[in-house]
Amino acid sequence: METQSHARIAEPFRFWERAPVALPVLGALGIVYYLPHLLAGSRASTALDWQYFQYLFEAARESIVRYGQFPAWTPWSCGGYVLHANPQTPLLSPFFFLILPFGTVVGMKLYVLAHILVGLGGGYVLGRVLGLRGPALYLLPLGFCLGARFAWILQGGQFTMLGFYYLPWAFTAFLGAQRRGRFVLLGAASFGLMFLEGATYAVPLTLYFLSLYVLGLLLHNPRNGRAVVTLVAMVGLGALLAAPKLVPTAVAWLDLPRHVASEDDHILLGTLLRMLLERRTSPIFVDRHSAADLADLRYRWWGEYGAYLGPVLLGLALVAFARRYHDYKRWLWLLVVLGATAIGMHGWFMPYELLRRLPVYADLRVPTRHMMLVVFVFVIVASLFLDELTLRLRSAALPSRWSRARRLLRVLPWTACAFVAVDMSIFVAQVLGAIPQVAPRSVERTAEFRRGTNPCQPFEACVRMNVGTLGCYDPLFEVNGHPRAIDQRLYAMTREVALAQHAAGSVRVTRWSPNRIDLAVDLSAPTRVLVRSNFDNQWIASAGRVVEDGGLLALDLPAGRSSVRLEYSLRLVVVGAIVSAATLLVLIVSSLLRRRSQPGCPGSTLARPSGRRGHSRPCLRVPFARKTLCQASSLLPQLSKLAAYLARREAVCARYEAAFDAIAGLSRPRVAPHTVSARHLFTLWVPTDQRDGFLCQLGERGVGCAVNYRAVHTLRYYRERLDLAPESLPHALGIGNRTVTLPLYASLTDDAVDYVIDAVRAVAATW
Repeated sequence: METQSHARIAEPFRFWERAPVALPVLGALGIVYYLPHLLAGSRASTALDWQYFQYLFEAARESIVRYGQFPAWTPWSCGGYVLHANPQTPLLSPFFFLILPFGTVVGMKLYVLAHILVGLGGGYVLGRVLGLRGPALYLLPLGFCLGARFAWILQGGQFTMLGFYYLPWAFTAFLGAQRRGRFVLLGAASFGLMFLEGATYAVPLTLYFLSLYVLGLLLHNPRNGRAVVTLVAMVGLGALLAAPKLVPTAVAWLDLPRHVASEDDHILLGTLLRMLLERRTSPIFVDRHSAADLADLRYRWWGEYGAYLGPVLLGLALVAFARRYHDYKRWLWLLVVLGATAIGMHGWFMPYELLRRLPVYADLRVPTRHMMLVVFVFVIVASLFLDELTLRLRSAALPSRWSRARRLLRVLPWTACAFVAVDMSIFVAQVLGAIPQVAPRSVERTAEFRRGTNPCQPFEACVRMNVGTLGCYDPLFEVNGHPRAIDQRLYAMTREVALAQHAAGSVRVTRWSPNRIDLAVDLSAPTRVLVRSNFDNQWIASAGRVVEDGGLLALDLPAGRSSVRLEYSLRLVVVGAIVSAATLLVLIVSSLLRRRSQPGCPGSTLARPSGRRGHSRPCLRVPFARKTLCQASSLLPQLSKLAAYLARREAVCARYEAAFDAIAGLSRPRVAPHTVSARHLFTLWVPTDQRDGFLCQLGERGVGCAVNYRAVHTLRYYRERLDLAPESLPHALGIGNRTVTLPLYASLTDDAVDYVIDAVRAVAATW
């Protein structure tokens, strides 16, 4: 894992180097991918989950557009229940607002397309972080974000799974944070968006994936505490930023806990392999169950949705594991653990069974949803191996007369990438077209809200009709956490409000809206007003006391004539917003203070211009040395400037040497007499026990420095292949543990040189 990802992290400053070309291409492919649904326009999918989320979106849009209220409560199904606090609703997603101008159905499709594009961008950036180039840089986002797994999810309308499009961003942030702490903010934003969008599976499964990755790093290096701190900071800050969603959701979850009754959730290994290999449009992969089991949706003995990879992705990954096991073994073991999790409950020792003993994970079901992580690892390994294969083919030594064969070899990786794109596009079109899309049926809206006993199908029609129903989509809300008798009382009531003692007076509704009910009451004696709605402890009243009457919303009022307002409180949302705003303010202030404490690197001291306005390169940059002949030919005009460049480097090195030779504890390599050095690097040797602190303190002062290079025999390849202990070459080990490289380039100004010298003196003075 470390060799193929963590050690291959590219420079964070170069993420967008090829973005002007790559991102438009990936965006166009994303539009083509989702084209079957986009072409249907305002026609909606008939998939059950799509209809459910269409109801949630329609209810939220109705509350905002028609009533001007925050969508906190929905009265249109199940006798009323929480809307914003429902863990699956994405009402605070930045993409939710596409629903408002475009309507529910078209807005939902644009919502999906926006996530596809965001996922493709994340896949591209992750590829840059992993050092991928050429076809491999396209294969990673194509294989994951435009893969068959997401097609099945979109076919079923499981909007809560769209949070997995942020998985590449979260992994990018984690890897980048190992070198640059600011990447924690990207990870916090990724997790925050997942939380805000009600990603009930994306958040815990992404956390599970990153935890396994951190565990692999700790097994390799038990002292790697930075990885643990990074993960905790990403998730913690993400939760604080998403507090307006998490605070009311947590309170609702505690009040109405969801208990999954499934105790035998598992599939066979053969079913998992079929999910990876079979091209089929049916979402169900059956092991052994009766028709009654499937009709009852007990999620036993079947795989939900496929995970078709195709021959190229699967073949590349398998060849990588077979031919380069030592380089990919950590990815392989990660894949084995994730696969074992996906097959579910086969004993107490299985990962899924152990995972279900943790909070939140105990309330999840369908272990095959972990197949998303399996696909993610497969695609990463295939992309890494394709990148390695591309470099090998480009550098293949062939006779000059075989120029055509050389060109064919260079085109081969691009051909493989194009095959994946075409294969997935054809198959995805079949999957998305398997479920028909129909126009929403026209309904007549009633002027006043009324609640009926007959269910509306689909539920979104209830919203457009302004009719409530006691029917439910999810059994979680069928009894609303209370005994079944509540349903009978809701059915028995014929009016929206009634008095517990009919002779005590009268009550009627004067104004109704989703979050507010205005009542006119005339009571001869204190009594209880019953509302034909489920109770929730966030309801408040302008008079009297809100109580629960066997699960019904009720209000104890004194005698007299008055107007009473029942309102669903937004105090939890406000508390969450305050927490989120405070967190954001702290992050902004700390970022500004950090910049002010590092005056050296920004501006004109140690950052050199890259030739484009508004961009700068890091203080010390070591570019990739592998260049094609065409790339190398572009350097020919620089040959005439070599003498001037070398003279400037010699002048900078002379100033460094004169200054640092006078500092106790510092030494350096010497240039042999009667030789000319290329002055590629300027290296200092510092005491071994001070080297890491020296690097950190220089970095805090804005001086970019690096270790060029560690002792070669300490690298993993030589450790494992030659069985070399670090102490076997003590002189090389000592030099590698003491080496620090300072900024050195021809455009380094005298002021910058003085700044570096002063910074080194200041750090050395602390020893």
